[in-house]
This record gives sequence, C-alpha cells and structure tokens, in this order.
Amino acid sequence: MNHLVFIPGMILALMGVVFAVLFTQEGIRFGKPTLKAVFLKTAASTSFLMMAMLSIFGLPILTVNPELAAPEVLTPNHCYLFFVEAGMVLGLLGDVWLALKNFSRKSKETYTLAGFICFGFAHIFYLIGLIAFYGDPTKPFFVIWPIALGMFLGAVVGVFGGRVGLRFGHFKKVVILYGSMVASMALMGGSLAFMYNFQLKTLNFMFVGGFCFLISDLILAGTYFGHGKYKARYVIGNNLFYFGALALIATSVYFL
Repeated sequence: MNHLVFIPGMILALMGVVFAVLFTQEGIRFGKPTLKAVFLKTAASTSFLMMAMLSIFGLPILTVNPELAAPEVLTPNHCYLFFVEAGMVLGLLGDVWLALKNFSRKSKETYTLAGFICFGFAHIFYLIGLIAFYGDPTKPFFVIWPIALGMFLGAVVGVFGGRVGLRFGHFKKVVILYGSMVASMALMGGSLAFMYNFQLKTLNFMFVGGFCFLISDLILAGTYFGHGKYKARYVIGNNLFYFGALALIATSVYFL
C-alpha cells in the first residue's frame, strides 16, 4: 500500500477513534442518547467510511494498452471494495435511523425498523463481497456452513431471548433475520480465512471485525430489548466492539 494513501488513512482512523471516545463519554455522562451524541457517532462512522474510501487510490489500475493510454478499467479488487464501502454506507445510515428513534416517540418503531433494514443490507453486501471474491466453487462447504449455522444462531436468539430478559415483541422476526445475517457474516469471514490458512490479511481483518460486530449487537440487544441495560459498562462494551468492527473492516481493504 502506497504510504501516501496509508498515512492519511491512519489519520482518518485516529479521527474516528477520537469521535468514538467522545461519543462514549457523552453516553456515560448523560445516561441516555443526546443530540450531540448523534453528531459524534455519525462523525466517527463517517471517518472510518472515508478511511475505507481512501484506499481506492492505492489500488493498481488495469489498462488495456498502457502504451496507447487506453481507457482505464477496474480490477476485481475495486469491485470487492465497492461491496465493503456499500456496507459501511448502509451502516452509517443505520446509525442515523437508530439514533433518531430516541427523539420521536411517534416514529420510534419506524426508525428502529429502518435501522435494522440498513444494517441488515450492510451485512448482505459484506457477505456478497466475501463469497463472490474469496469463495471457491470447488469448496462449497466453506460457504454453506457459515450461512447455515448463522441462520440457526439467529433463530436461537429470537426464540430463546426471552429467557434472558429480552422482550422483542413484534420485532422478533426482524431480530431473527438480522441476527442470522450478522452471525453468517462473522462466520463467513472466519471460514474463508481458514480456507486460505489465514494467509490473506483482508480476510483476517474481516473475520475479527465480523465477530466484533456480533458481540456489539449482542450487547446492544440488551439495551434495546432488555431493562436497566443502559449503564456505563454496556455503553463502553458496545462502542468498543462496534467501532472496533468499523476500524477493522475499513483497514481490511488496505491489504487487497
């Protein structure tokens, strides 16, 4: 990776970390979401998104005939980068919708559903990118089992969440679908990384980032659907894993 791209990328990552820390402090200080916190979280997510977008300038460009200065065309790496960036954009939109639910009782459920949909499609884009560019048609097992197990785990959370104090209500089906996608994405990263013997840094980062997402959402489930969960340790834990996931996924594209 060209240092002229890597260094600005790390600066954007540092900005994301600073905004994430300020956002966490805001949550601990007031014990509930505030408008300032919405801006800080959006700023943090945007910083990591810009970090990922910047990496495109470090990718080689394929030309049909360099001697004749033929039109430039994209390589498969650029296409994979699109899926990752699309996922991060949808995640940013999900952040906004879920934040707005705290400021409108009338539209709270609508904003919550919109947030689930955005994050759900974000993980679908991550999955498509991983499968399309790293899956091996001769080894379908490494693609099938993560999705199958992910669907099973999503169903377990939705069906048995009540036993640990989670009340999903009419969001139960949404939680099952969303949980299946999050778990599948985390497992897919690990499965493909294992298939390549953990030699590809991009997959390794996606693997760890996916599991950070999964842990963050498990903590967040208690905040959204449990009672008395908006406490300092939950806020810190959720933000640590959530922004950690964004940072790892954004970093992964620097090793294409």
